[in-house]
Amino acid sequence: AARMFAPSRELIEEYAEAVMTSGGKEEKNIKIINEIKNYLFTNYLRREESDFPPRVMLLFFEGDNVIEELKRVVGHITKISIGETIRGTYGDYIEKKGRIAYFEPAVLIGSDEEGIEQELKIWAKYSKTDGGILEKIISYPPEIKLEKTLVLIKPDSFQELSSKVGNIIDRFSQTGLFIIGAKVIHMGVREAEEFYAPIKERLAEKMKGKLLKEIRSS
Repeated sequence: AARMFAPSRELIEEYAEAVMTSGGKEEKNIKIINEIKNYLFTNYLRREESDFPPRVMLLFFEGDNVIEELKRVVGHITKISIGETIRGTYGDYIEKKGRIAYFEPAVLIGSDEEGIEQELKIWAKYSKTDGGILEKIISYPPEIKLEKTLVLIKPDSFQELSSKVGNIIDRFSQTGLFIIGAKVIHMGVREAEEFYAPIKERLAEKMKGKLLKEIRSS
């Protein structure tokens, strides 16, 4: 599943509390957890009243050993391996004289099953009020003619172990446009027929050539 959020202060307060509760009692853990809390309040909420709220994309994964697999892909929060993980590419952690001088985790993930369950309940609680299609949260200059459009990332992009989906989203981010909604859809035949009805003839013409080519080569 996927969902866009513009988190409220109430959501971030509850989420930060859950992160701190599941972070452990060791001194080193407490230091990092406090830094995560500061990061949340600094980066997940608007800094000035005139700013538009930051947008957050929540991704929900399932699979064999999914918690540990995500930890491997995301990387350690302090031991950064340059280029080998998400945090190795987009994150940073710098300590000077025992103090954290710079902290950028890039993404935040759960650490264990119990903590993740609690964190998901919090995001679900605010799903309707803070999530969904994030309309009217971005201020545009008056001369802008505001339009909206839809992009479908086709199913086969998700069926292979590759960075294809991420690269596609990255290209959209480079346009300067704003992603205001995201959803994973399991489309049935009836829904597909309804969705593609306006371009049915164009699709049929496009697929005809491909089918003829396959028939001739078989």
